[in-house]
Amino acid sequence: MAEVVSGLKAHAIPFLPQLMPSVLKLLKRTEKDRNSLLTLCGVTALCKATEALPHFLSPYLVDILIQVSSPSLTQDEDSETQQEQVEVTKHSSVDTQLKDRLISLRKELACNISPRVLISAVTECYHKVVTKHKECVATLMILLADCVSSMKKEDIKTYQSNLFDLFLEAFDFRVQHNQEDDEGIVDKTEGRVIEAFLCLVVKLSEASFRPMFLRLIDWATRSSSNKERLLVFYRLCDSVAAKLKGLFVLFAGYIVKSCASLLDATNISKTEESVFPDVAKDKGVQQACLLLNYLLDCLHKCLMYDTHGFLDSDRFQCLMQPLVDQIENPLGGEAEFKERLSSHLAPCLAQFAVAAGNDAQWKPLNYQVLLKTRHSSAQVRFAALKVLEGFHARLGEDFMVLLPETIPFLAELMEDECFEVEQQCQHVISEIEQVLGEPLQKYF
Repeated sequence: MAEVVSGLKAHAIPFLPQLMPSVLKLLKRTEKDRNSLLTLCGVTALCKATEALPHFLSPYLVDILIQVSSPSLTQDEDSETQQEQVEVTKHSSVDTQLKDRLISLRKELACNISPRVLISAVTECYHKVVTKHKECVATLMILLADCVSSMKKEDIKTYQSNLFDLFLEAFDFRVQHNQEDDEGIVDKTEGRVIEAFLCLVVKLSEASFRPMFLRLIDWATRSSSNKERLLVFYRLCDSVAAKLKGLFVLFAGYIVKSCASLLDATNISKTEESVFPDVAKDKGVQQACLLLNYLLDCLHKCLMYDTHGFLDSDRFQCLMQPLVDQIENPLGGEAEFKERLSSHLAPCLAQFAVAAGNDAQWKPLNYQVLLKTRHSSAQVRFAALKVLEGFHARLGEDFMVLLPETIPFLAELMEDECFEVEQQCQHVISEIEQVLGEPLQKYF
């Protein structure tokens, strides 16, 4: 039948109402009743029909999309290790062929079906699967990403509003499933939605993206919004910043105040209120840590790609204290704090100093960090030293203007009661001595 449709093309149109329901019925079988070879034949028939008659599949499209994104067909498509793949090849090359054919069918659907028809079918399919079969959404988003990538410029202009409405719904996936335990599915699905959205973003002009971004800010930050949207929003901003690089800096000014207030809201040395009051305490802490990491990474990228004078005096003043105060934020416990410090906070603060670009701003920033070295907690003193080490590594010889005020604080830490802090202080001093070319001892 697949070959007949492929050969007859338009002449096969009258027979589609007989062929398509039987193929879909075949694919709807449960795993227990399914025969791999027969399923492969069904998927092949869909491939041939999509190649030959893409404009005549509209009545069956939603059902086709549900089947090609069904976890019973697509499971382990992208999670197999090499060893498992070898085993699969040994036991059943049919399963491997089926996976390849499914990927190829999704590409055919994404590229051959008109965007007008496909976008409304994906939207309808999303509404059908999002509550009962949430595992389908990730695969559906891969198909949507392929569709957006293959769309022409004029199609993007025509359908960007429909696409954005769909993405706005899909960004709420986490909120809809926030009571469930399977964080893995939520995380993976959200990642796929963001990847598909990035395919749209890179095709938009600055004038088209700006109102979209402002709507996203409103969607995430208005007082009636679920707080978990903030998590999705800053994960999205971090991904968009990585993709657009310097171009994203043009829009980053809109989120500076929100970043500053969230840095304080997630800092448990400043407030006892949870950012996520609607979820269990442990989960709320876990989500606050995630939010903080996305936020710091997003800021880091904005500062790194800043060629437009993004960090002016007002923004510097707005962000400096909330960022420096993160040095004493033990949110998530010791292990989480150390990871956040080395991978997110210290690099962000070092880049903040680089972007500030002059000693009039370096001095207050450096002094605020130095004050943290007198904190009662050894963990905070150690963290402040790690940040100072980052400053020195990034500023190099420019750090020398900050040396006179830094030395008294280092002298105190040379005799710190905590061995780890003292060791870190010795390390920072030796790093400075290497650049200076002379020992610092005479200044103590």
